[in-house]
Amino acid sequence: MKILRNSFIWVTVLGLVASCGEEENPFPPGPGPDGDITFGIRGDLDLSDYERVARNDAPYNTSEYPDFSPVVSFVYSINGSDEYDFVASGVLISPDWILSAGHNFFVSDDQSSPAPESGIRAVYGDDPNNEDNYLEVEEVIYFPTWLEDDDIFGKANDFCLVRLKEPLNGITPAKMLTTESEPLNTLVWACGFGDYSQEPGQDPDFYSLKHATSSILDRVVGGITSSSSAGTFTGGLLAVDFDSPSGQINTLGDDYISPDEPLLGTGTSSPTVTEFEAGAVQGDSGGPLFVRVNGEWLVAGILSGSAEEPFIGHVGNSYGEIDIYTRVSLAYDWINEVTGL
Repeated sequence: MKILRNSFIWVTVLGLVASCGEEENPFPPGPGPDGDITFGIRGDLDLSDYERVARNDAPYNTSEYPDFSPVVSFVYSINGSDEYDFVASGVLISPDWILSAGHNFFVSDDQSSPAPESGIRAVYGDDPNNEDNYLEVEEVIYFPTWLEDDDIFGKANDFCLVRLKEPLNGITPAKMLTTESEPLNTLVWACGFGDYSQEPGQDPDFYSLKHATSSILDRVVGGITSSSSAGTFTGGLLAVDFDSPSGQINTLGDDYISPDEPLLGTGTSSPTVTEFEAGAVQGDSGGPLFVRVNGEWLVAGILSGSAEEPFIGHVGNSYGEIDIYTRVSLAYDWINEVTGL
C-alpha cells in the first residue's frame, strides 16, 4: 500500500544529487512483461500534453472534458512552519471548502498530531509556485474515523475537508456524485499536482504544474467499514489501472493478484489505452476522479494511494500502476453535514 503525498524537499535533494552526474530518475520505473518503461505518463507523450488538458486549453475546453479549474494544490509543513516541505492536491467543492485526502495532513505512523493549519496553504490556479495564489486555511476537518482508524485506502475513510479563511470566488466549484451510480467501464479523468520535478525538462527546484489524466474505471466496491469513538462508518473504493500502449500490461485484468487487489473485489478490466492514460505519482494525493453521469462531470473519488506491487518486479510509477480512490458518494452525508452543501 503506497501513499502519494510528497515531501518536496526530499525529492529536491535527490534531484540535486542526480544532477551532479548522469541525468536519471531517482524513482526509476520498472519494466512490464513486455519491457515497457515509463514514469507516471505514457512514454509516447510529453508532460506538457497533460498540462494543456488540465488548463482546458482548446480543444480540451468542451463538455467532453471536465472543468479542471476547481482542482487546487496544497503546499504545507507538518510542524506548522512556513517551510512547505510537502505538496498535495484537492478539489474546491464550494467557495469555502476543499475536499482532499486525510493522509495528506495526518498519518498516525508518522505523526503524533495532525499538521497545524498555520503551516498549510491552498493554492489555486495551474502553478503552485505562484505565491500570489496562496490561500490561508481556517481548519481541517477529518472524516470521523480517520484520526483513530487511518489505513490509507484500507478502511475507505481517507477524507478531509479544508475550510478556507476567505472564500475563493471566481472559480466554479466542482459538483460531486451524491448517489451510488459510478459508471463502471467508462472513461474517467483524474487531476492533480504530482511531482515530476526529477524528469527530463523539469526544474527540480519547482513544484510541478497541474496535469490531467484519463483512464477506464475498472472497479467499484463498497461495504468497507471503519470505526472510532464516533461510531462505525461504511465506505467504498474506486480503482483504475495504468495500461500500456502495447496492450501487454493490464494489471486489473491479468491473472496475478497483488497484495492489495483482494480489497478491490473481482471483475474485468478494459485493456483499452485512453488518449491521456497515466498513473498517479507522489503529490497527486487528494486529487479528484471525475466520472460522467447524464452528461455531467462529477467528482466520484479522491485519490488515496496505489496498490503495492501490481505485478512481480513492478517498480515506481510505471505501466501497471493501480490507483485507488475513496468513494465520495458513500461519504456524501458527512460532507453535507460539515459543509451544508
